[in-house]
Amino acid sequence: MSLNYTIGDLLLQGLDDYGISSQTIREGVLTAKKFSKIEHDEGLGDRMIWDFLLERMSVSPLIYKCYITKDEETLLQKRKVLRSITDELRSIPLNATQQQLEKQKELLKKGKLLVFDYSNAWQNTDAVIQGSGRIHDLFVQVIYGWLLKTALTQKSHAVLFYSECTSSTLEIMYLAHLRKTWKTLHSVAVEEWCKNGHYFLAELELELIYLTSDALLYNQHTSDAKEILEWLCRPFLFACMQKRNKESIRILPLAAVKLAELEFIEGNIKQAWDILEQTKRLMKREQNNGAIWLILNCQKNFISASRNTQFSVQEKILNEYKKYDFIVNSSAINPYAIWESSTDNHIWISNDVIRNARLQKGFTQHQACEGIIEPETYSRFESGKSRLRWEKQKLLLERLGQSSARVQFIVDSPHPKVLVTAKNILTDIQLGRLNMANEKYIELSCWLTKSSVNDKFNQLVTDQLDSMF
Repeated sequence: MSLNYTIGDLLLQGLDDYGISSQTIREGVLTAKKFSKIEHDEGLGDRMIWDFLLERMSVSPLIYKCYITKDEETLLQKRKVLRSITDELRSIPLNATQQQLEKQKELLKKGKLLVFDYSNAWQNTDAVIQGSGRIHDLFVQVIYGWLLKTALTQKSHAVLFYSECTSSTLEIMYLAHLRKTWKTLHSVAVEEWCKNGHYFLAELELELIYLTSDALLYNQHTSDAKEILEWLCRPFLFACMQKRNKESIRILPLAAVKLAELEFIEGNIKQAWDILEQTKRLMKREQNNGAIWLILNCQKNFISASRNTQFSVQEKILNEYKKYDFIVNSSAINPYAIWESSTDNHIWISNDVIRNARLQKGFTQHQACEGIIEPETYSRFESGKSRLRWEKQKLLLERLGQSSARVQFIVDSPHPKVLVTAKNILTDIQLGRLNMANEKYIELSCWLTKSSVNDKFNQLVTDQLDSMF
C-alpha cells in the first residue's frame, strides 16, 4: 500500500507551517543540493538525516517507520553497542571491586576497537549517508571521550590508551584546547543548535562540554570545571531540551549531580541540596525516572555523609529512593544511560524484506530481478554487500507484493503538527493520561482525512480509550 505523503511532503509542508527556510533546517548537515533531493524524494536518503531534519520541527522519530539498507542498519547497531558500553562503564563506581575493574578493562578494550571500527564504517558508506558526517564525527568524539575518561580513573587501565594518557597529550587534548574553546566553540554551538531546533547535535556538543569538565577535575582545575557545570545547569538548557519529543538527555542531571557533589565537598551543603532539589523537580515533570534515581542516590549519599540532616528529610528521601529504585529495577532502566535508541522497532531492512518476500513467493533470484537489475547485482544487494537505488528497490518490492512506500507514518498527513499530536496522544495513553489524550484526539479528528492508515490509528486510539474509561 502506498501512502499519499512522504518525507519530502512532510518537510515541504513543515517549512511552510513553521515559517522556516530550507537553509535553516539543513544547517550543519546537508548541502542545498542534497537537501533538495530529500525534499523532493529523489535518491535514497538516510534515517539519521531524516530524524535530524524532522527534529527541527519537533517531530519525533517514532512518528514513522521506514525502509533502511543493510549498511545503515549496521551503523545503527554499532552506535547502539557503543552507547551500551559507555553506559555500563558509567555505572561502575570509583570504589569498584576487583571483579568490576576486570569487567571495566574488558569493556574499554572492546569499546576502543569498536569506536575505530565505527569511524571507518561511516566514512566508507555511500555519499548520501556521508551528508550526516558532522553527526557521526561528533558521535565518535563523544564515545572516545567517555572511554578515555574511564581509562584515566585507573592506572591499570591507562595502558590501554597509553599514547593518549601522557601528561603532554592530555594538556593538548583537553586543557590547552578545550579549556579555551568550550565557551567560544562548543557552548556557542549548543546555543545555536538549540535556538534552531537541532537538539541532536546540541546533545552531542553538551556531552563534549561535560567531558571537558571531567578532564579539568581530573587535572585538579576545580574552579574551571565548576564554571562549566554551572553553565550546563542553566534553566535555558533545560527549557530547550524539554522541547524534544524523545527521551530527555541525561547529561543535564549528570552535570547537576556532579556540581552538587563539588559544592558538598566544599561545605556548601544547602547550595548542593538546592541544586539537586531543583533538578529533581524538572526531571519529575519530564517523568525521567532514571535521572530522578541518580539525584536521589546522590541525596542518599549526602545524608549518609552528613550528621546534620533532619530525620524527617532523611526519611522522606530514603522512602522516595526506595520507590524509584523499584521503578528503575522493575522497568530495566539504566539510570546511567545518556541516550537510548528508540527507533529500532521502527525500521524495515530492505535487503531482508526483499529476500524474505522472494522466498515466500518461491521465486529464484533471477525471477525476482528479471528486467529490473542483473542477477549478480541483485545477489550482492540481497546479501547486503552492495547498495541499490531506491527506484530499483521499489520495483523489486512491487513485484514481490510488498508495500513500496519508503515511509509509513502513524497517521496519513503532511502536517508535522498533526503527526506530533498523534504521537503525543499515544504517549498520553501509555502513561495513563487519558483525559489529556481524549482532548487531543477530539482536536485531531477534524484534521484526519479518510484513509486506511488513519482508520487504523482511529481504531487503536478509540479501543484504548474505551477500555480505560
